[in-house]
Amino acid sequence: MEYCATTLDEAGNPDHEFMALPIVLEEGIKDQYLEPAAFTQNRGVGITVNAEHPERIIQYWDKLIQEETQRLIMWGEEGTHYSVNEEGRFYHTAEQVELNKDQDMRDEYGMTLYSWNWPRLSGSFSDGNAIEPRRQPEVALETYDEHDREYLDAYGIKTFSELFSQPEDRPWYPAWSANIEQGSDMALFASRAEELQKRYYPQIVLSDPANFESEWESFVNEYRALDGLETYENFFTETVKARIEGNWQYR
Repeated sequence: MEYCATTLDEAGNPDHEFMALPIVLEEGIKDQYLEPAAFTQNRGVGITVNAEHPERIIQYWDKLIQEETQRLIMWGEEGTHYSVNEEGRFYHTAEQVELNKDQDMRDEYGMTLYSWNWPRLSGSFSDGNAIEPRRQPEVALETYDEHDREYLDAYGIKTFSELFSQPEDRPWYPAWSANIEQGSDMALFASRAEELQKRYYPQIVLSDPANFESEWESFVNEYRALDGLETYENFFTETVKARIEGNWQYR
């Protein structure tokens, strides 16, 4: 998306850029495109049975998950990687925006090493600042160019997310984190479905508008005929039910 926007800007067509809007199927539906804070358990690390000091490993993970450490991993050092205003809000100056784009710096500091797959927080710190800089409005404001600001001014907003409704509580969220065993019927169905989508989506989009409905119907019929569809749907139905009841183990 960023590459596309850059290309359009260089071509003098910034008004052709993608614009996210809270579009829904019909009036009365509340958009829910923004994601709430979520617990994700289908990736991470584990302790082997041969670990000599498993308690030390747990202590290390516990240290990683503390706000002080998470702030270093996500934001870096105050005054160097980010700044703080009089209200205690974190932000990036123009120089810090450029600094945080330096992949070598991020790798060397440890930001990229600990950003995924390790125990980490999600959402906001206890002081209200976003855990991830990219989710902080003050950071987003500094990265907008003149064309972005033109769109924002036209809508009377400061950030693009203001167009969308706040996320409601979803006790099962995110369903995509369900543990699907490799080689299982669900995994095989997901692979077949992905192949079908890759084949049909370009065909549907590029077809003559007069043929859209027939192309879409063909895709839907083939999708519904795939082996394992019912098993796949049942798996996620049971996953959602279990999570709503508070059981996230193996789900």
